[in-house]
Amino acid sequence: MTKKSILFTLLVGQTFLWTGSAFLSVLYRLYGVYAPVQALLFTEVLYYILQAAGIAAFALLLRRRPGIAGSRRFAAWSVAAAGVFTAIALLCKSAAVIAVSGGLMNLCVGLLSGVYLTRLASGVPQQCRGRVFGYSHAIGSVGSFLLSLPGGGTFLRTDGALWVFAGLVLISLALIRYLEPITVMPEEQPGLPRGDKKLILIALCVPLACSVVSGMGGYFTAADIPRMLNPAFPRAFYAVGLIAAGYINDKDRRMGAVCCAAALIFPFLGLALRHEVGLAVVLSIVSYIFYGFFSVYRVVLFADIAGKSSSLLPLAVFGLMAGRVGDALGTLGGAALSENQAVLICLNAVGFAAAILLVFALYQKLYMAPLPERQNTEALLNAYEGRYKFTPRQCEIFRLVVKGCSNAEISDQLFLAESTVKFHVKNILKLTG
Repeated sequence: MTKKSILFTLLVGQTFLWTGSAFLSVLYRLYGVYAPVQALLFTEVLYYILQAAGIAAFALLLRRRPGIAGSRRFAAWSVAAAGVFTAIALLCKSAAVIAVSGGLMNLCVGLLSGVYLTRLASGVPQQCRGRVFGYSHAIGSVGSFLLSLPGGGTFLRTDGALWVFAGLVLISLALIRYLEPITVMPEEQPGLPRGDKKLILIALCVPLACSVVSGMGGYFTAADIPRMLNPAFPRAFYAVGLIAAGYINDKDRRMGAVCCAAALIFPFLGLALRHEVGLAVVLSIVSYIFYGFFSVYRVVLFADIAGKSSSLLPLAVFGLMAGRVGDALGTLGGAALSENQAVLICLNAVGFAAAILLVFALYQKLYMAPLPERQNTEALLNAYEGRYKFTPRQCEIFRLVVKGCSNAEISDQLFLAESTVKFHVKNILKLTG
């Protein structure tokens, strides 16, 4: 990972540390004024829908007003608004005010997600995106768990948590100056064929279907968590799944897709063991580990698509947006059908089959169809590089030249000075004559 990618990882991790912790604090406030199932429906249905709405609003704004959405000022205002609504939710005693302000906080979190996902696609090399997203969210997850430990695991329920959030919000505002402004160029020729709407549709359906299946199967353990353990505890294990998924996806996107599909088996374990209340803790931990594979793959899938061209950047948010909608629908389905186990299991089986078919269709379209051509091209490029004994850096630059990239574009992608790129290009031309 480059220094720039590491800095971005820490920046995003710090932001999602306090937003994730604030989410838990609001959840605790809701448990104090609503029944556990009602609180769960607020946080994992309504709030996820509001996050998706915030993400969609950011994508639309980026498309129509890139100067506003892509600015540091917009990111700063989103952070500040999320902090204000968090404070209102934690300070007020009215159940309605807690629920509404918590919802508005999540809407702002959706806007912030859009801010960071578009920069993941535009400013982070493809081979680092899985780790940047996985590691940054692992920082947030582990941090939330550690923040919950003081006071015998009750710190996030106390007034002291608000002061910690206030400090972290100020740090986020200070770090925003390191965010690079982004712009969308509608007329720029995209790297992905604009007419390939089928690929986008399939890619959109994959995280939606996977998240619905996961949400339905995990509903029973999720509903039992408040009675069994600190809700922040499983987040430490979520980090394990995020780190593993980030590494695997960067090594091989195809393996990331396979792991995402394989993780769909967990919801059926959740359904099969739904009557074993004592297993709720174990199932919750395992579900968070498995969920890491969904979380990472759905983001890098669209980051790779959007990263082909700045005109496609609004697409970078679609994976998380579809996933949040799927999470909400899955939890809602689990709650609605909790008394009708046969129907729930049948629906989950149908969803599982649909998700597997969609993953297979996406796998074929993204990773199998172009394989012969890629293999032939790879063999030719390897032979050419071997004939002239290119250095590793010369190989990187040579391949970008072959793709038609300018010196400036190569400089941006490899984080080199343009003069350094020109120097290497000159040497390549000299070597090959």
